[in-house]
Amino acid sequence: MHDYTVSTKALKVVAAIATASDVKELLHPGALQDLQLEIPVNTFTSDKDGLTKQMSKALKADKHPVITFKLNGYTVESGAAGSTIKSTGTLTVAGVERPVEVVLDVKEQAGGALHLRGSRDLLMTEFGIKPPTMFMGMLKTNDKVTIDFELQLTLASRASN
Repeated sequence: MHDYTVSTKALKVVAAIATASDVKELLHPGALQDLQLEIPVNTFTSDKDGLTKQMSKALKADKHPVITFKLNGYTVESGAAGSTIKSTGTLTVAGVERPVEVVLDVKEQAGGALHLRGSRDLLMTEFGIKPPTMFMGMLKTNDKVTIDFELQLTLASRASN
């Protein structure tokens, strides 16, 4: 079994509703009322020849071209080095929905932004995905996928009427 890196920089915020007037207020439970993210499967790339195509096939990109995450709720714990957000949500991969918990480390940035960083292990088989193989099965990938991510959150400016 081999580990390979597949990456993407394409992430789309489909919906975000917050009652906060300052980005720091997002660290108050309930201030972020809705958050939905989409990751197009066709934006995944790999430094290993052929793996990008195999991963797209395994993720059933032809029928389910987008991976989605919908936030269901979160709690915030403040510490000396920053804050930690423990979120729950629904992750949809290859048409299969599963509840997930994600822990995020949060740092306040200059200019009124929050930098969120997290990592989450998932099993492809939990989403009905057969781990990709290459070279007629001689090369196999692990079932476990580690997702590392970073997000920068800022509040959109509101137009005055």
